[in-house]
Amino acid sequence: MKRILLGGIIIVSMVFSACRDHSKQSSEKSDKAAQVFPEPVEVKVIKLKKGIFENRRYTNGIIKSGRKAVVSFPMNGILLEMRAYNGKWVKKGEIIALLDTIEATVAIERARMQLERTHLLFLDNLIARGFDVKNLHNIPLDVLENSKIISGFKEAEINLEEALNNYQKCFVRAPISGIIAAMDNEIHGQITLGRQLCTIVDNSNLQVYFKIFQSDVLFVRPTTMVDIISLSDKNACSRAIIDYISPMIDENGMCEVSAIVTHNNCHFLTDGMHVKVSINTVHSNALILPKQAVVFKEDKPVVFVVKNGQANWTEVSIGSENDHYYLVESGLEPGDVVVIENNAWLGHNATIKVVDTVAYSY
Repeated sequence: MKRILLGGIIIVSMVFSACRDHSKQSSEKSDKAAQVFPEPVEVKVIKLKKGIFENRRYTNGIIKSGRKAVVSFPMNGILLEMRAYNGKWVKKGEIIALLDTIEATVAIERARMQLERTHLLFLDNLIARGFDVKNLHNIPLDVLENSKIISGFKEAEINLEEALNNYQKCFVRAPISGIIAAMDNEIHGQITLGRQLCTIVDNSNLQVYFKIFQSDVLFVRPTTMVDIISLSDKNACSRAIIDYISPMIDENGMCEVSAIVTHNNCHFLTDGMHVKVSINTVHSNALILPKQAVVFKEDKPVVFVVKNGQANWTEVSIGSENDHYYLVESGLEPGDVVVIENNAWLGHNATIKVVDTVAYSY
């Protein structure tokens, strides 16, 4: 009886072991089948084509007035009156300061008296030489000039002209139209020749100066429009047109550029102001790649190109970029279909299922 029971247990154990081995083999076959025939990844794609690519580059710049004049006192004297003040707009030729004219007036009277005295000596010299002074136009010019020099009449004419000029210097006038700045002088104070009176800035003739990378020089040219943005208020924006691009690159790989301000909206720009400059460049007939199509593998840009239901790993060379697109330099061709969604974890030759073909949104 014991032998029969023991034999039954052995038979049951053998049957159970055989069933377990069969189940394990079936599971392994199922796993292998799953590996050979994986579930396709659902993706969205886009068909590449050429179009217009707009790119914005930003740099810092400084505003400078195209017309700015430093006004200095043209002579020594006493400051009698200030007819302008900081912030005042003045016209060219307008009197902005007045020096005491007493000494200048006396000098004019003295010069006139000298002129009258030497004029008599001039006529006496001609009479002594036998000429009719009532008809000076009949006397040779060289004789007249010689008599003026001998009599001192020529020098007296020059002295009177100088005295009149010095009198006019008492009235300091604006050399250009613009806004008064840096005016700081005391009335009735002693003024010396060359002392600075003020600076006049013409904010109607502004330029912006900035630098760009040497790689960007190819994308700008004279007449290219740029936007000028306030550092404190991004809504304060003006426009300028590039008028000069330096033919030289400095040691830092930068190129100097200047642009003439064409629209000073709200008049927020002024001389010496630091601003942000936005340069908008346009590339026509460019191959454009959506940014979401690019995956970086080991710091290299990679795109998955769809071929025969599979995603092929393709390295690309990309250039400029804007908010939504890259400019393709090499690696792709118009008509290529690339994955733009669910591409982060794709492997080379992964099986995919296209669920949507997206159109360009520019």
